[in-house]
Amino acid sequence: MFGPLTRNVTPCSFWPPAPAEPATAVHNGVPVLMVGATGDPAAVHPGQRAAHRALAGSRLVTLSGAFRHTVYAGLFAPQNKCIDDTVNRYLIDGDLPGTDTARPVMPSPTES
Repeated sequence: MFGPLTRNVTPCSFWPPAPAEPATAVHNGVPVLMVGATGDPAAVHPGQRAAHRALAGSRLVTLSGAFRHTVYAGLFAPQNKCIDDTVNRYLIDGDLPGTDTARPVMPSPTES
């Protein structure tokens, strides 16, 4: 029922070519943990990396080889212990990983 609404270029073809307002400047005073997937159809990986570069002090944790939008807590896909542990540490203690990391879709046998 909503397919034509979300999969149609018709509304876009009538948008003005210039932005209606200037781009929003992002200034963050708090370190940000970003979690994404390489195959995310809604927030594509190049866009994730661009947002990561724009957010000072952020860390990007990527679920490599995953083709889904949600990667934390198994909300709409299988859980990944590595991702969940990293996000939980950030939410509970505010701890960011030391570097950006990439994790495989399936945890290794030592992580289960």
